[in-house]
Amino acid sequence: MKPADGGEDVFVHFSTIISKSKKGKRFLKTRSARQI
Repeated sequence: MKPADGGEDVFVHFSTIISKSKKGKRFLKTRSARQI
């Protein structure tokens, strides 16, 4: 699920916003664990 152009920046920005909340941190953890 990676858009060809500009996708990375959007995802990083999205992750930064999410990581500011506790729920978001847990979400990012499970997400990255699933990707690897």
